[in-house]
Amino acid sequence: PQDSGNSFSQLVAIHGTICRECRTPCQNTVKCSRCGRVEYCSTECQASHWESIHCHECIPKTGNSCGNCGKALEKKLSC
Repeated sequence: PQDSGNSFSQLVAIHGTICRECRTPCQNTVKCSRCGRVEYCSTECQASHWESIHCHECIPKTGNSCGNCGKALEKKLSC
């Protein structure tokens, strides 16, 4: 991932919308359909990030279970 030593929030402040997986600026984004809060530049980046990280921290718009194991989540990662 491109980050040049900047944190994700710094990249967003500089460039606007940033792909959560590859950290490149993007205009046409794909959002997580489960939570709607995380944006990606492509479905490939979305799938990669889901498998590695996001499935454990995704809080659905309705409900509160982990996308990976189904355990109930309080606010964030707890499985």
